[in-house]
Amino acid sequence: MKRFVKSLLIYLSPILFGAAVFELLLREIPNDYRLKNGILENNANDFEVLSLGNSTTFYGINPKLTNRKWFNASHVSQTIRCDYEILNKFKGGLKNLKVLTLNVDYYTLYKSEQEIEFWRLKNYNIYYGMNLSYNPLEYFEIFGNRVQKNIDRLEYYYSGVYNTLWSDSSGYGYEERRQQNVETAGLHFAKLHSKNKKNYPFFDQNVEYLQRIINISKELDATIILYNSPAYSSYYNNLDANQIAKLKRVVNKLSIDNGNCIYINMFNDTSFVADDFRDGVHLNQKGAKKLTSNIEKIVADIYANQEP
Repeated sequence: MKRFVKSLLIYLSPILFGAAVFELLLREIPNDYRLKNGILENNANDFEVLSLGNSTTFYGINPKLTNRKWFNASHVSQTIRCDYEILNKFKGGLKNLKVLTLNVDYYTLYKSEQEIEFWRLKNYNIYYGMNLSYNPLEYFEIFGNRVQKNIDRLEYYYSGVYNTLWSDSSGYGYEERRQQNVETAGLHFAKLHSKNKKNYPFFDQNVEYLQRIINISKELDATIILYNSPAYSSYYNNLDANQIAKLKRVVNKLSIDNGNCIYINMFNDTSFVADDFRDGVHLNQKGAKKLTSNIEKIVADIYANQEP
C-alpha cells in the first residue's frame, strides 16, 4: 500500500506542481479585492469616512469628488455579511473614522453570501483572508473559473491587453460600461432582484448583520448613514411593494433605535433622471457625482455638529 501511495504521488507530482504554479500566477493578477484589502491594511487609520455596500455604492460613491479622507470599500454583489466582515476586520485600524455610509437597497436584506457568484466568493476568502465558505474549492483561483477562462485571464493580463482593476485608489468603480436602455434594463433588474418567500429566511440573519455593523460604528464613535440608493422609475415601479415596505420599516426602526444612525430614502428620488443611470439601477459618472454630493452634504452636517 505504501508503495502504491508513493508511486501515485510521484505520478501526480507534475500535475500538482503545475496546478500550484497556475494558482500562484492567477493570484498575481491585480484585482479590486486585493487592492482594497491592501489599502485598508496600510491606511485604515487615515480614513474619516468609509463607504460599504454593493455595486450601487461601487459605481455611485466617488470619494475623489470630495476633500474628505474617504474610502469606498464596496464591491459588486457584496452582501451585508461581507460588509460586516470587512468592517469587523479593520475596525482596530479605523481610529479616526467619523462617518460610515452603507446602502441598504431593495434586495440587501434578502440576499445571502450563498447567492454570490462562485468566483466572487473565493475573492473574499483569498484576498481578505475571510472564511465565508465550507467548500474548500472556494479558496482557490483555479477553481473559480473554467480552465480556458483562467488561461485567457493570464494571457490578457501578462500581454497587457486589458486592465484588471475596475476601481481607483479611492475605491470608486470608475469603469464606464456601455450605456444601456434604462427602461428595459430597469425592468430586467427589477425581476432579477425580486425575491419570493423561500428567500425570506435570510432576512432576519441580515438584519442581525446590519445591527452588528451599527454596533461597531458605535464602538468607533462614528455616525452611520443608511440610505436606499436612487433608482430609475423602470426599476422602482416594478418592485414588490411588500418587500420595499418591509425593508423601509426595518431600516427606519433601526435608525430610531440607534442614536448614531441617519436613514435617507432615495429609492425614487426624482432629481435623478434617465441620464444619470447606466442601466436603471447603477449610476454612471454623472449620476455618481450627484449621489456623492448628496451624501457629502450629510457628512458635512455631521462634521459641523461634531465641532466643539
